[in-house]
Amino acid sequence: NRAQITAPSYHFSVSEGRREGELVAQLTATDIDNGMNGLVEYAIVSSDPAPLPFSLDPHTGQITVSGDLDYEETRQYRLQAKAYNKVNTGFYQETEITLSILDENDNSPLFTRHEFEFDLLDSSLRGATVGVAMATDRDSGSNGEMYYTLQPSQNSELFEIDLNSGEIRTAAMLANMAALEDVYTLTVLCRDRGTPSRNASAAVTVRVRSTGEVVNILQQVLQNDALSRKAKYLIIFF
Repeated sequence: NRAQITAPSYHFSVSEGRREGELVAQLTATDIDNGMNGLVEYAIVSSDPAPLPFSLDPHTGQITVSGDLDYEETRQYRLQAKAYNKVNTGFYQETEITLSILDENDNSPLFTRHEFEFDLLDSSLRGATVGVAMATDRDSGSNGEMYYTLQPSQNSELFEIDLNSGEIRTAAMLANMAALEDVYTLTVLCRDRGTPSRNASAAVTVRVRSTGEVVNILQQVLQNDALSRKAKYLIIFF
């Protein structure tokens, strides 16, 4: 008699946080023969993808973790396994096993830059866009959902940040400030909505430019551009 597996297919869910050697599934088969003829062993026939971060014990049918699990890299493994008679290996039965990897909050938000620098006119109105401090998170679902806040500081009340996009805006009309500084330093915090929550921070430097200064810079740029074009004409002429 051939070995009989208790189910034609199996589906198991495995958290990506499971460690090497931990039991994740049990494959069970029986053989009605007696003695040595009734001994059953197990083996993996094929897997997709490969290599497989799981091992199948040939004697017990236990499936354990044998490598790193990463939901962001591979979300599901399919393998074909068989149970066979130890004495006569030609008497076997196969089954399909699906192992679905479950996401854990194992990645922190990551800002696109360690430090952000933005320029802002001193004539900017309240609600003017300063810049965007953007972060990403490799996790999925609520583990990958992020929100932004400004760390309270001496100057943070002059600015506000969009909870969802990370866009920084002015919270006051700068022209009305009694003592306007040339540079403001902020710290942006980004947290995910996983449990437990993970976070990251980034420094933001806001340089305040006077309208007159910007006009002078533009005039110099235009003047230099005009001189450059004249020089090109002279070179071509000669």
